[in-house]
Amino acid sequence: MEGIYFLKAVSPGTVFTDSSRGIWMNYAGKENIIDENYLFAPDVEERYNDINKVYLSRNFDEIKGILDKYSVDYIWIDQEMKENIWESDSQGLLFILYYTKTFNKIYDKNGVEIWEVKK
Repeated sequence: MEGIYFLKAVSPGTVFTDSSRGIWMNYAGKENIIDENYLFAPDVEERYNDINKVYLSRNFDEIKGILDKYSVDYIWIDQEMKENIWESDSQGLLFILYYTKTFNKIYDKNGVEIWEVKK
């Protein structure tokens, strides 16, 4: 919950995270790309495919293009996501977050990381 309260206090924006956390982002007053109520989201299949590309790609331009497409300002990653999506910190989005200067980690506590996308 501390991560949610932190996110609630930062500037408005859209958060990239797993769809199961989408409702949390709404509670924090932020937009999300897709949540568990996906029936009402436009272009659901495209959004789902884009999210998976971001998770697994190590291509910076591809990831940045998708994040820009959805006007993403923040990225939420928690321990459960790390355990279920990636096998190591050198895969996909995690690699890009840690080894490029386009993202700034603004929160890191109790297994929750929040990254700000530099514009």
